[in-house]
Amino acid sequence: MKKMIALFWAFILIFSLCACKNGQLPSEDDLQTQSEDSRQTPNDDDPADTKYKLTVIDYWGYLIKSLDEYYKAGEEVEVTLAFLSGPSVGIELNGEYIGENADTKHDGVYPIITFTMPAKDSVLYTTQNGNIGFKSTFSRAGYGISNIYDNALNASKLNDNNPWNLPIYKFDTLSDLEKFKSDFGGESGFNYGWDEVPSLNDATKYYDEAFFERYTLMLVYVTASSGSYRFGFKDVTIDGDYFCILVEQTNNPQWCTDDMAGWFITVAVPDSMVENCTEIDAILDRYSVLDLPGANLEFWIAENVDKVDFSKHQIKYGMMGGTEYYGTGYVPTVDEHGQQVDPEHCVIYTVTSYPDYSDKEQHITGIYITDPEIRFYGIGLNSSFDDFERLITQQGFEITRSNENSRTAEKGKYSITFTKEWVRIRVDVENKYGIIF
Repeated sequence: MKKMIALFWAFILIFSLCACKNGQLPSEDDLQTQSEDSRQTPNDDDPADTKYKLTVIDYWGYLIKSLDEYYKAGEEVEVTLAFLSGPSVGIELNGEYIGENADTKHDGVYPIITFTMPAKDSVLYTTQNGNIGFKSTFSRAGYGISNIYDNALNASKLNDNNPWNLPIYKFDTLSDLEKFKSDFGGESGFNYGWDEVPSLNDATKYYDEAFFERYTLMLVYVTASSGSYRFGFKDVTIDGDYFCILVEQTNNPQWCTDDMAGWFITVAVPDSMVENCTEIDAILDRYSVLDLPGANLEFWIAENVDKVDFSKHQIKYGMMGGTEYYGTGYVPTVDEHGQQVDPEHCVIYTVTSYPDYSDKEQHITGIYITDPEIRFYGIGLNSSFDDFERLITQQGFEITRSNENSRTAEKGKYSITFTKEWVRIRVDVENKYGIIF
């Protein structure tokens, strides 16, 4: 019996000595730390086995294959990028540019750029022509933010008689951005999004101190009479010491919610672009969307149709890069060769990605009309050329082409061609990645 008791206490003593750390049992934090260390450093005797975090920021959307979150020091990492026919693509690793060269491998047409993982946590950007790009974001702001107009860089231009100028702010450092959030965010701190639109905090979460070493973040505030409207970055204009961001409305809903809304648009630009600019401004492109025409059409140009069920619409076959649909009630016939023949009178809607072919949103980007019963802005196929010119110029269009058979009118990115047999309405779609259909 005494032997058994002695063995029992010996076992307890050995267990305690093995479990002790500096004379104490390991805490839960110690156990957690050991678990994390073992995940990142499986073999403490071999530092080369340590894995380091790779943060990938793909502003351009060029990354074809996703990368792992952790790599060992010295490990070869392959980055597969989109192919562009014009601009050169590349990567920037910890501030160092790595582009295509004679030794660059390819996966089909896609270039593969290889780098060696450093022995530290690293940040990788995709680049176009060596630039990480005009990264823009659209986020929820809220309506009626106190003093946001008074403290803007272009405050002197913001008044009721000039609705096109928008408040703009400039952040040179991460602390500048955080101070703005603190000053104007209130208790919510810009933590909340709206429908598919993220919060400002989510939209700017990747902007760190390393980013601000080379880039400046511009922020524009835009309000709308309805939360149904959406906006986005269109372009940058620089004229001497004048810097201006152009904002556009990106949708044109036929039905809108009855609420006021405010939104933020941020644009990341290289420091060198704004360092000599003393006048900073932002303007809403008044031609970015057309007024609803009071037409007897199912859809209007640039209208978002992501939620539209087109199953009852007949498809017009043959289009690449989008889909064409006959309007409700218009049914094509088929000739002896099996080819579709349009009805004598019809409306055909073109649906593509918008505002760029790389975007996921689907919009009406073309309307083709041969039905004399259809009217928009008071214009129909029975209208005279004089009537067309008079009515369309009242909508802010400019006649850009005129001959004995047709007239073409343009307003910003929109164009309308009018003949006695048909009318074609279209909006330009960008193709910044050179997508080939």
